[in-house]
Amino acid sequence: MAGATSWWRAYKEVLQQETMAQLLFHLHQQYGEILKIRRPSGGLMNPLHFGKPSAFHDIYNASKRWDKDEGLYRTPGVQSGSFVFLKYHEAKERREILQPMFSKRAIQNIESLVWRNVSDDRGATSCVAIDEIRQTV
Repeated sequence: MAGATSWWRAYKEVLQQETMAQLLFHLHQQYGEILKIRRPSGGLMNPLHFGKPSAFHDIYNASKRWDKDEGLYRTPGVQSGSFVFLKYHEAKERREILQPMFSKRAIQNIESLVWRNVSDDRGATSCVAIDEIRQTV
């Protein structure tokens, strides 16, 4: 029933009074540290659930590259832009273009522009916030 319908979760939680946390604990005991949670509707990637943090880090680490889950990152009505790339290689290309603009030197080069924009009649709060940010750079 779990693979065929989304009502399975409601059945477990409402009728059997079993929370998802309890259910996942038992499923990890039965099937291992990594579970694939299938979505009956299909189309979107199936999320993984990890029984231990180490299992998460075995899969998601700096040496592994993954595409983003469309169900989590798709933005309705937005077809293009820096934050809507779902494929790893597309996001990597955009990141390589934008990354130099966020270097310490690039930020220092536009510091005068930032100060000019917060030094108008907007009040002391903006200046205090910028001063605190400046101390961390």
